[in-house]
Amino acid sequence: MGLFKGRPTVEESKFTALIWAMQASWSLGYTNLIFEGDNAIINNSIQNENFQPRFHFYLFTVSFWIIMFVNCRFQHTKRNNNRAADSLARKSFSLCTQWRLFHEFPQFLEDIVNNDNG
Repeated sequence: MGLFKGRPTVEESKFTALIWAMQASWSLGYTNLIFEGDNAIINNSIQNENFQPRFHFYLFTVSFWIIMFVNCRFQHTKRNNNRAADSLARKSFSLCTQWRLFHEFPQFLEDIVNNDNG
């Protein structure tokens, strides 16, 4: 029997987060979406510009979710324009639990979102 070692790459972790975001958006009834991400490898893979076999499962899953929406786009953004997501990722390292889902807007993001220039 194999041993699960978690997500081996940053890209696989970000693909998982994207899929969760797509599922959550769909369950909340959103139909027109623009997903922004600071990982060019993922954006290029989704746009069929840079196929990597290790992403096959993730791309298949993203493709399935894309057709669930009326309009779904993916665009690259610079890391400094993605401060809210970056803060969420950093905050996850300081939490006592292994994972956490926020059901309400996290207070620590308020200043970042209010001062967002993007």
